[in-house]
Amino acid sequence: MTLIQSIWTPPESICRLATASDNAGWQLEPNTGAIPNIWAAGVVGTHPGAAGPVGYVIGGLKDSTYAINPALQMYDPDKSEWTLLASMPNPVYAPVAAWINGSIYVAGGIDADSIATKDLQVYDPQTDTWDN
Repeated sequence: MTLIQSIWTPPESICRLATASDNAGWQLEPNTGAIPNIWAAGVVGTHPGAAGPVGYVIGGLKDSTYAINPALQMYDPDKSEWTLLASMPNPVYAPVAAWINGSIYVAGGIDADSIATKDLQVYDPQTDTWDN
């Protein structure tokens, strides 16, 4: 089982924590195919298209332009592959996110007008849809 933690996704890699059984500790994984971000949220969960746990990177600012990134990106460590999923309906950076009962809950964040929001956005990986 591979766990992924990411608040900042550098252009060339993402950090992952290897399992206790292989004792590798924190490792860098390729970031090829991902949209580099800063101030994104990250959670670990599951996805119907993946055999094991996956990492999700939610929202943030694009690192080259500082524009809000509405993307929801999924990293499957078994395939070393990034997938772009449904975009957030209300894009934000610096949100808080959690994996609860098979869904991603994204709370708050800062919107395109630089205003802190109280929004709660919920993503369902089974249907690739957001509820706001």
